[in-house]
Amino acid sequence: MPSNSGGISEIGDGTSEKGTRSWAEILGNTLPNSLNKNILEVILEKDEKGPFVVSDVVCARLLHKLGLDQRPGVQVEGVQICPNGRGLILITLKDDILIDDFCRYNVFEVTATGVRSSMVKPAGKHEVVVTVKGIHPNTRDRTVLEYLAKFGKIVSTKAVHKVYQDGALKGMRNGDRSYKLEVKPGENIGTYHVIDAHKVTLRYAGH
Repeated sequence: MPSNSGGISEIGDGTSEKGTRSWAEILGNTLPNSLNKNILEVILEKDEKGPFVVSDVVCARLLHKLGLDQRPGVQVEGVQICPNGRGLILITLKDDILIDDFCRYNVFEVTATGVRSSMVKPAGKHEVVVTVKGIHPNTRDRTVLEYLAKFGKIVSTKAVHKVYQDGALKGMRNGDRSYKLEVKPGENIGTYHVIDAHKVTLRYAGH
């Protein structure tokens, strides 16, 4: 078990626990690296249950929310709505556009009718936001990061401390923390773990 040491800077934000496997994972390793393009993978959700068929109007709204120029060929080469009813969008950017500028790991509303994005990340990279529930308040972020490093590469050392979104405790921390991780290919982190002698649960999109 990792030992406590050091501290990590903190930020506050919310993330979603819902999601799906990346399109690259669904396809497997059939695409050669030489064909890799500058592609953003976006997971959209809606409040209602059932298949989610994304419209071109919603896609246009998504581009606007991300700050992408919608004029053809300026920043975006193409937008693909994957026909799986799961709200998966692939946005192909021009090669000279910095893809990291448009990655988002927090939940944000796309439309006023309940459509939201849970993650915007480079396609083919299994970057996830892992939410740790049940962690003791005295456990240092560094300890958690050392534990998570067994499952992949730590993308950011900043911890997101969750807060109550409504009710009498609105705005107070609820004890949950989130960390950004690029999971190893084929790695299944699992749900239940022990960190600092406390049983915790790990959740992330697609898990």
